[in-house]
Amino acid sequence: MPGLLASLAVLLAFAAAWQILGERGEELATAARRAAGRLSAGRVGSLAEAALALGIPDRLERAGLARRWSPAAVLAAKLVGTVVGVLTALMAAPALPGRLAVMATPLLAVAGFLGPDAALERAARLRHQRIVAGLPDALDLL
Repeated sequence: MPGLLASLAVLLAFAAAWQILGERGEELATAARRAAGRLSAGRVGSLAEAALALGIPDRLERAGLARRWSPAAVLAAKLVGTVVGVLTALMAAPALPGRLAVMATPLLAVAGFLGPDAALERAARLRHQRIVAGLPDALDLL
């Protein structure tokens, strides 16, 4: 029951944030850009710069997904993964023993943030294996 109430509270908080964003979207976007710039010591001022700083365009190229996915979509997936990780930790916290609940929240948040990177690396590895497997046939045709 406490997990359900916590989940409901988080959903209501996101609904409130959505409502606020709808009313003051441009002001909040400008504030978010300024905050990103301050947090990154002036290195990141936009989503494109954040994607470059995280190496997302290179990962998309290696995975062969640059035409299907944009760096902004991968950043959004990282954000969603982080939120899902935190929500999962909040729901699991009452069942975890002692201090493990305190450790689970940041660990699951980091796991959610790194999940899209792991998926891109797996896609790149599978693409590489397909290319290597098809190389003898391509050489025969030449």
